[in-house]
Amino acid sequence: MSSELLQQALIKIKAGQKEEARDLLLHLVEKNPEHEIAWLWLSKLVDEPIDQIIALENALSINPERPKIRTRLEKLKEKYPDALQPTSADLLTEAMQVAKIGRRHQARKILYELVEAEPTNEEGWFRLSQLVDNVEEQIIALENTLHLNPNHKLARTRLTYLEVGYEDYLALGRAYEEKGQMKKAVKAYNLAERQSPMATDRYIAEKRRRIIEKQVKWLRKVRIIDPTMQLVRLAIGPFLLFGLFIILQSGLNAQYLSPLACLGGLAVLLGGMLVATATTHPYHPLWQQWLGVKKLPMTHRMIVAGIGFLIFLTPFVIYILLAYNRMKALPNGSGA
Repeated sequence: MSSELLQQALIKIKAGQKEEARDLLLHLVEKNPEHEIAWLWLSKLVDEPIDQIIALENALSINPERPKIRTRLEKLKEKYPDALQPTSADLLTEAMQVAKIGRRHQARKILYELVEAEPTNEEGWFRLSQLVDNVEEQIIALENTLHLNPNHKLARTRLTYLEVGYEDYLALGRAYEEKGQMKKAVKAYNLAERQSPMATDRYIAEKRRRIIEKQVKWLRKVRIIDPTMQLVRLAIGPFLLFGLFIILQSGLNAQYLSPLACLGGLAVLLGGMLVATATTHPYHPLWQQWLGVKKLPMTHRMIVAGIGFLIFLTPFVIYILLAYNRMKALPNGSGA
């Protein structure tokens, strides 16, 4: 069946019937998602860059030993960085499609990335609860769904059903810990301390609860640095160094300070901000909004950092040359 569909698709391609060939290949990969050749042909027939990238990634997941295909994929990702930022609706659709053809692991990965980027995505959490295998993960996903929408009847029904026969609160506490939901982890460990039939489980639950409570108390004392302040702190170093350089170069004489020094200081500050912005993660919210993406490719980040470095380095070079020329102009400063 697969070979027949592939032959029909190839005939359509030779005849220039691109849409018909694409439909046949889509039907083929739906029936046989491990068909490498079908994915490779699809990557040439689909129009959208994101669809080409997905087709190539699927082909490489089946057969990673294809350096030319990997190179093509990397070039596509570099050429279309925006294609790597699909909307939440696109990710949900993609997850459901790959789950429908039996690729549950890939669907889970897509949904994990979605809810990590958008923790308030109700549909993402609920779909994830349908695809994860262990009960602890299902409970966490359903609880997050209900936290966002307490009126989600299906999520409420499924969660109640799971909790009625659930007894391994120690495992649930560990799952909450892995997700960073410490308050819920403490609650689960409290239940494990009271209800676990084994003394060792009760001891482990008590120990983990005490550790988490100490961590929570410590985290309350931690000060979160504003993203803007973080960039300013990183960029202020070159600016202060330039100011010190200008003061020393002027011989502590204010009459040698000129408007050019002010412009140089602004250039150093701007260049330092660019370098700090390009090399700091996560990106500043305004930077993300301006770019329209959450992450730039490494080459683009290096270009931005390089431009920033040149901007704040230029005033230093100019003033070094001016200082050198001034020294040469002095009666005893000709290098004797």
